[in-house]
Order: sequence, then C-alpha cells, then structure tokens
Amino acid sequence: MTGAVVYIGTGIWTGISSRIKGGFVECGKMPSKGLKAGQRVVVECGDGVVGSVIAVYLPKKKTSLGLCQVDVLMEEIAVRKRKKPVKGKKK
Repeated sequence: MTGAVVYIGTGIWTGISSRIKGGFVECGKMPSKGLKAGQRVVVECGDGVVGSVIAVYLPKKKTSLGLCQVDVLMEEIAVRKRKKPVKGKKK
C-alpha cells in the first residue's frame, strides 16, 4: 500500500474518475517507502473534510483497494452554544 492516496467523499467510488462525480477530495497520501508489513498508518485529513465513503487508490497499479475494516477517528470540535433569545415583553 505504499504510495496509496486516500480520498473522502459522499458518492459511489467506482474508480479514480469518481473523484469529480462523487465529490471526493484527497485526504492524504501514505508514505511511498519505509513501511513494514503489518504497520499501522495514520492519514490525517484537513479541517472540514466531510464524507461517508473512504477510497484508497493505488496510483502505481492504477486500481482501487477494497478494505474490510477502516477505523475513522475524529477530534471533538468545540461548538459554541447559542443562548436562546430573551422574549421581549409587549407593551
């Protein structure tokens, strides 16, 4: 899987042409060398990347990789709660 490119999107991944049609964005790349067998790799996406489909493309083989299990982790984002507006009294 060295040199693999990870894409995140919302459509159906049918191949590299899905990048545009499926709204896929490149999330990150895996190192092109130096990986050991069984080594876990973490690919960090930029802020604001949203999607429900993960695709791994192998550019050297020009094919996609089918995955059985993927762990997706995300940081909690602090969301400021809005205070409810105070209803004014009618005069």
